[in-house]
Amino acid sequence: MQYGHRAKILAGGTDVLVHMKMERIAPQAVISINRIPNLDRIAAQGGYLRIGARATIKAIECDPLVQSRYQALAEACNSFSTTQVQIMGTVGGNLGNGSPASDSAPALIAFDARVEITGPDGKRQLPLEEFSWAGQDGPAKRRVAHRCHSASATVRNGQRVP
Repeated sequence: MQYGHRAKILAGGTDVLVHMKMERIAPQAVISINRIPNLDRIAAQGGYLRIGARATIKAIECDPLVQSRYQALAEACNSFSTTQVQIMGTVGGNLGNGSPASDSAPALIAFDARVEITGPDGKRQLPLEEFSWAGQDGPAKRRVAHRCHSASATVRNGQRVP
């Protein structure tokens, strides 16, 4: 709260550090979320697959539950950028930077993903397709949660297929 929009959140760093090095951004403070417990967790919970905002793209790709029940998401993570970015990059950063090249978003949307946002006013959830952080300095990214409506759903040409 002290720095507000003058601070940047750091998890994987594949976006923030590049922009800082290229002098596109010069935050007054960089706040690491790497010590916040459970933000890197990937787990089934109450009929949902919960993916923490700090879960890396590689961890999502290699997760046995994702591989067996959410193959479109595993494939999206597998085709994601380079191995180095897969190892460092996080799903929170991938969804949160507002890039049209957000590799994980189409698969997550096909599985009816919801984003849980935690900020000074508490928690709220909204469908991923309504979520956009582009150009905003809003509340902290918390986790992506998506309901297991159809574990057999696949993605073809960007459309959900039953």
